[in-house]
Amino acid sequence: MLVSLNWLKEYTELPEDLTMEQLAYDLTMRTVEVEGWRNPAHDLDKVVVGKILEVNPHPNADKLRICQVDAGDSGVLQIVCGGTNLYVGELIALAMEGSFVRWHGEGEPVEIKDSKLRGVESRGMICASAELSLEGLFPAEEDGIILDLTEFPGAKAGQPIGELLGLEDWILEIDNKSLTNRPDLWGHYGLARELAAIYGTELKPLPEFEKPEGLEGYALKIEDPADCPRFNASVWTGLENGPSPFELQRTLHVLGLSVHNLLVDLSNYLMLATGQPNHAYDRSKVGEGIQVRRAKTGEKLTLLDDTELTLGPDSLVIANDQEAIGLAGIKGGKEDSIYADTSAVVLEIANFNPGLVRHTAQKYDIHTDAASRNEKGLDTARIDQTLGLWQDLLRTYQPQAKIVAYEDTQKAEPNPLTVTCSLQRVRDRLGKALSPEEMQKLLAPLGFSLKATGDKLEVGVPAWRATGDVGLEADIVEELARMMGYENFTSIPPQITLDSAVVENRYDLDREVREFLAYRAGFREVILYPWTSVEYQKVCGLPNAQSVAISSPPSPEERYLNVSLVPALLKAAKDNERYYPEFAIFTCSQVFLQSGPEKQPSAHGELLPDTPMHMAALAFGQDAWSLFRRLKGVLEAMPRALRIQDFRLEQKLKPAWADPEAYVNILGANDEILGNMALLSAFAKTELGFKRGDLAILELDYRAIQKVLPDAQNYQDLPHFPLVDMDFSIICPEDLSWAKIEQFLSKKVRHLEFIDEYRSEKIGEGKKSLTFRAQFGKEDGTMTAEEIEAKRKALLNTLTHALGAELRE
Repeated sequence: MLVSLNWLKEYTELPEDLTMEQLAYDLTMRTVEVEGWRNPAHDLDKVVVGKILEVNPHPNADKLRICQVDAGDSGVLQIVCGGTNLYVGELIALAMEGSFVRWHGEGEPVEIKDSKLRGVESRGMICASAELSLEGLFPAEEDGIILDLTEFPGAKAGQPIGELLGLEDWILEIDNKSLTNRPDLWGHYGLARELAAIYGTELKPLPEFEKPEGLEGYALKIEDPADCPRFNASVWTGLENGPSPFELQRTLHVLGLSVHNLLVDLSNYLMLATGQPNHAYDRSKVGEGIQVRRAKTGEKLTLLDDTELTLGPDSLVIANDQEAIGLAGIKGGKEDSIYADTSAVVLEIANFNPGLVRHTAQKYDIHTDAASRNEKGLDTARIDQTLGLWQDLLRTYQPQAKIVAYEDTQKAEPNPLTVTCSLQRVRDRLGKALSPEEMQKLLAPLGFSLKATGDKLEVGVPAWRATGDVGLEADIVEELARMMGYENFTSIPPQITLDSAVVENRYDLDREVREFLAYRAGFREVILYPWTSVEYQKVCGLPNAQSVAISSPPSPEERYLNVSLVPALLKAAKDNERYYPEFAIFTCSQVFLQSGPEKQPSAHGELLPDTPMHMAALAFGQDAWSLFRRLKGVLEAMPRALRIQDFRLEQKLKPAWADPEAYVNILGANDEILGNMALLSAFAKTELGFKRGDLAILELDYRAIQKVLPDAQNYQDLPHFPLVDMDFSIICPEDLSWAKIEQFLSKKVRHLEFIDEYRSEKIGEGKKSLTFRAQFGKEDGTMTAEEIEAKRKALLNTLTHALGAELRE
């Protein structure tokens, strides 16, 4: 969420010597995490107002003009420009050397440097609004049209654009995750309340709604109060819609909102101010009343962005007497919203069931600022603040407007929430013997009240914190601790008694696998979500029928949990492909299977999915066979490194995502396939858009990793005498595998190492040349030349008679 410091200062006075670093630190330590801050005026550094003094044709380009531009203190600069609306006396936005702009409003900002265009020197750039990221503040220009500031009030040559537009402000970026349980902070007023409490300053009140006498009622029907605890509808006439005043547009623009027209912009301003979403309907389109009800099965609704929905009874809608006109708490409908000629509106400020809002937003994959706030659970009292601010804004911008009808479903104030605490228990948990008076001093600026009777504390919770945020004694302790400042607490390590260690073999194995892949194999670990898009699962040949569905998925395309880690790892590879020519990554995580030998019912009787642990590794690069051999080397080195039984590798059943030839299955004790290693097929590469390299993938079920018991482990002493390394290059049948050679020779030598394979016409059809290195020696002395030769002949004899190979000349 973006927050304007200038706006916060309208609600509370902050210390004059307060720096942004200190403000961010204090907010982070006491309230919410500040991820960063920026000044919009600084983004336009070295961009000034320029006045065109001359416009001359370019000698070498018909569409370019040579302009002499008055840049104030920087003098008169020559600028080559292709704008079609250049004229003498025009005030323009001039980006001078060292400034940054977006070419034609696209891509990342690039630095402006003095240069020559078609042989003519140009000392800057005359900009369109999009090139300065100001398209939200000025009407969109056609191609070739530059920003004309001639009519902008107060513009003069040499004036910084940031100063002219009033962009001098600090915009704080707040981490949304730290706001999840604080719906009171989704507006500037709530954050200003926190700052006032932190710095001991006064919080200015918002204007109160003044209800005129003798107002007519408005036809308002709530089908189920549980779906909509409070709905306030007011009808306003005498409005004149049109462009918003520039200061209002600027406020919305720097906070990332689009600018539309006065009535829509005022509605968005209200939400950013109080955190309360609202919606204005054109009165002439709504009819004579509003209903809040569940949608009918198959009911249609077209939203503001032309999205067409087919609804059902699990969604809440705003409706007139004929049809749905809005998706409650999420987004308005297209037909009944604000138009350029709207002169009367029905203003909706309502409180909806947060669970219902969240369910509907996720079901239809609609993410709006209104939904983000409504799904957190807002207090009903905020409706009054929002209505009072709306009335005050209309007095400023539309003084002729008046309210003609009003209806509110809340007839009485909700019962206040009180949390009962033990004074001693609060002190024990804080580690500080605060008095009730000291506690009251800390809590009062936040809106809490406190009454102490002996050891009993009765803490009154303000309405804006009583929506599920505060309700326990521990919450009161947290409020006291954060206002004291977590950095002011002394860290006291707990006293613990170490008993005998608990042996957790599965965790030890998992750690060993990760360390082997990271430290020895050179792979980087990636942490992935337990779900992947349907597209990746489909390409990998994983049918949805075998997948476990998520009841509330993050998006419709990510509604199934992983039954394999391959799709998730491919998605990670796709995200990194454009940045690295080669890389190797791995992940270790559970997968979720519908059936299996370990399936157990839950406490409620449902069958839970199997969740075996899997390891998956992926190598990306330019040489497919090198990638395949790298993963095969990982499989071969793993048993020795982890002291586990050797893997059995066979081609038994090709995975759907694998290359038809380059794959092997990893088999368990009963010939069960517990893993696969393969190159990614050409079909899968094409479907997923991999264009920059090849991929080799390995996936392994942890059940394939069987520890060798200590009694069965064999250890080999280091040699006491020099060993002999001898290379052999042999001609052998094409189908003779290296594994077969190892099987025959491994017990005759101390170590075998594959070097390479070679094929050519000279070797002959159906044959190949294979080179390997053998290492051997004696336990009781150094081998003589005669012994070495005898060993060589013995190895060749085995190769010739047992394997049909011969020494290559």
